[in-house]
Amino acid sequence: MRSYSSVLAAALALASSTNAHMKMSMPAPYTANGALENGPLAADGSDFPCKMTSGQYTPPATKNTMAAGSQQGIRLEGSAIHGGGSCQIALTKDLKPTKTSQWMVIHSVEGGCPGGSTTGNLGNDPTSTASPPIPYKIPDDFAAG
Repeated sequence: MRSYSSVLAAALALASSTNAHMKMSMPAPYTANGALENGPLAADGSDFPCKMTSGQYTPPATKNTMAAGSQQGIRLEGSAIHGGGSCQIALTKDLKPTKTSQWMVIHSVEGGCPGGSTTGNLGNDPTSTASPPIPYKIPDDFAAG
Protein backbone atom coordinates (compact mmCIF):
# COMPACT_ATOMS: atom_id res chain seq x y z
CA MET A 1 0.00 0.00 0.00
CA ARG A 2 1.07 3.55 -0.62
CA SER A 3 0.91 6.47 1.75
CA TYR A 4 -1.12 9.15 0.00
CA SER A 5 -1.01 11.87 2.64
CA SER A 6 0.92 14.35 0.53
CA VAL A 7 -0.72 13.58 -2.78
CA LEU A 8 -4.25 13.70 -1.43
CA ALA A 9 -3.62 16.81 0.56
CA ALA A 10 -3.28 18.52 -2.77
CA ALA A 11 -6.28 16.86 -4.33
CA LEU A 12 -8.84 19.50 -3.58
CA ALA A 13 -6.45 22.28 -4.35
CA LEU A 14 -7.49 21.57 -7.92
CA ALA A 15 -11.15 22.34 -7.30
CA SER A 16 -12.05 24.30 -10.36
CA SER A 17 -14.94 26.74 -10.38
CA THR A 18 -15.90 26.83 -6.71
CA ASN A 19 -15.17 29.60 -4.21
CA ALA A 20 -16.01 27.52 -1.16
CA HIS A 21 -14.39 28.30 2.17
CA MET A 22 -13.64 24.76 3.27
CA LYS A 23 -10.67 22.59 4.07
CA MET A 24 -10.01 18.90 3.82
CA SER A 25 -10.26 17.02 7.10
CA MET A 26 -10.10 13.43 5.78
CA PRO A 27 -7.74 12.04 4.62
CA ALA A 28 -5.55 13.82 7.12
CA PRO A 29 -4.01 16.77 5.25
CA TYR A 30 -0.55 18.24 5.35
CA THR A 31 -0.63 21.67 6.94
CA ALA A 32 1.31 24.89 6.70
CA ASN A 33 3.34 24.84 9.90
CA GLY A 34 0.51 22.99 11.66
CA ALA A 35 -2.24 25.50 10.75
CA LEU A 36 -4.48 24.79 7.77
CA GLU A 37 -7.05 27.53 7.24
CA ASN A 38 -10.10 27.39 5.00
CA GLY A 39 -9.90 30.48 2.78
CA PRO A 40 -9.66 30.26 -1.01
CA LEU A 41 -6.31 29.76 -2.71
CA ALA A 42 -4.43 32.94 -3.52
CA ALA A 43 -5.34 34.39 -6.93
CA ASP A 44 -1.66 34.52 -7.92
CA GLY A 45 -1.18 30.80 -7.15
CA SER A 46 1.46 31.48 -4.52
CA ASP A 47 -0.08 28.99 -2.06
CA PHE A 48 -0.84 26.20 -4.56
CA PRO A 49 -1.05 23.35 -3.80
CA CYS A 50 -2.45 22.74 -0.33
CA LYS A 51 -2.38 26.42 0.67
CA MET A 52 1.37 25.99 1.14
CA THR A 53 4.36 28.11 0.37
CA SER A 54 7.74 26.53 -0.23
CA GLY A 55 9.13 24.55 2.69
CA GLN A 56 6.04 24.69 4.92
CA TYR A 57 4.94 21.05 4.87
CA THR A 58 3.98 19.57 8.22
CA PRO A 59 2.97 15.92 7.76
CA PRO A 60 -0.17 14.68 9.53
CA ALA A 61 0.27 12.78 12.79
CA THR A 62 -1.38 9.73 11.21
CA LYS A 63 -0.35 8.53 7.73
CA ASN A 64 -3.07 7.97 5.16
CA THR A 65 -2.53 4.54 3.63
CA MET A 66 -4.70 3.53 0.67
CA ALA A 67 -4.42 0.56 -1.63
CA ALA A 68 -4.48 0.91 -5.39
CA GLY A 69 -8.02 0.19 -6.60
CA SER A 70 -9.63 1.07 -3.26
CA GLN A 71 -12.70 3.26 -2.82
CA GLN A 72 -12.06 6.34 -0.72
CA GLY A 73 -13.80 9.54 0.30
CA ILE A 74 -12.68 13.10 0.98
CA ARG A 75 -14.37 14.82 3.90
CA LEU A 76 -14.46 18.61 3.99
CA GLU A 77 -14.86 20.92 6.97
CA GLY A 78 -16.66 24.24 6.73
CA SER A 79 -20.03 25.57 5.68
CA ALA A 80 -19.47 28.40 3.18
CA ILE A 81 -19.99 26.40 -0.01
CA HIS A 82 -21.69 29.24 -1.92
CA GLY A 83 -23.98 26.79 -3.72
CA GLY A 84 -21.13 24.53 -4.79
CA GLY A 85 -19.26 24.37 -8.05
CA SER A 86 -17.10 21.73 -9.70
CA CYS A 87 -14.26 19.75 -8.13
CA GLN A 88 -11.43 17.56 -9.34
CA ILE A 89 -9.45 15.08 -7.32
CA ALA A 90 -5.91 14.63 -8.58
CA LEU A 91 -2.81 12.75 -7.49
CA THR A 92 0.86 13.47 -7.89
CA LYS A 93 3.76 11.17 -7.10
CA ASP A 94 5.70 14.06 -5.55
CA LEU A 95 6.09 13.72 -1.80
CA LYS A 96 6.14 17.52 -1.45
CA PRO A 97 4.01 18.84 -4.31
CA THR A 98 4.66 22.24 -5.86
CA LYS A 99 3.06 24.35 -8.59
CA THR A 100 5.22 22.51 -11.12
CA SER A 101 4.27 18.98 -10.01
CA GLN A 102 2.64 16.71 -12.57
CA TRP A 103 -0.96 15.87 -11.61
CA MET A 104 -3.24 13.00 -12.66
CA VAL A 105 -6.96 13.78 -12.36
CA ILE A 106 -8.69 10.66 -11.02
CA HIS A 107 -12.20 12.01 -10.37
CA SER A 108 -14.29 14.99 -11.46
CA VAL A 109 -17.57 16.31 -10.06
CA GLU A 110 -19.34 18.75 -12.37
CA GLY A 111 -21.65 20.96 -10.34
CA GLY A 112 -22.86 20.57 -6.77
CA CYS A 113 -19.38 20.20 -5.30
CA PRO A 114 -19.21 20.43 -2.42
CA GLY A 115 -22.66 20.16 -0.90
CA GLY A 116 -24.69 18.29 -3.50
CA SER A 117 -27.84 20.19 -4.46
CA THR A 118 -27.57 22.69 -1.59
CA THR A 119 -28.16 26.29 -2.59
CA GLY A 120 -26.29 28.95 -0.64
CA ASN A 121 -24.29 27.78 2.36
CA LEU A 122 -24.53 25.02 4.96
CA GLY A 123 -24.91 27.46 7.85
CA ASN A 124 -22.26 29.60 9.52
CA ASP A 125 -20.05 27.03 11.25
CA PRO A 126 -16.45 26.95 9.94
CA THR A 127 -15.96 23.57 11.65
CA SER A 128 -19.13 21.97 10.23
CA THR A 129 -18.86 18.52 8.64
CA ALA A 130 -22.36 18.69 7.12
CA SER A 131 -21.07 18.45 3.55
CA PRO A 132 -21.29 14.86 2.29
CA PRO A 133 -18.00 13.04 1.60
CA ILE A 134 -16.78 13.13 -2.01
CA PRO A 135 -16.23 9.51 -3.14
CA TYR A 136 -13.38 8.54 -5.45
CA LYS A 137 -11.30 5.49 -6.36
CA ILE A 138 -7.51 5.18 -6.30
CA PRO A 139 -6.63 3.94 -9.82
CA ASP A 140 -5.87 0.21 -10.03
CA ASP A 141 -2.56 0.94 -11.76
CA PHE A 142 -1.32 3.74 -9.49
CA ALA A 143 2.15 2.56 -8.49
CA ALA A 144 2.91 2.01 -4.81
CA GLY A 145 5.78 3.91 -3.33
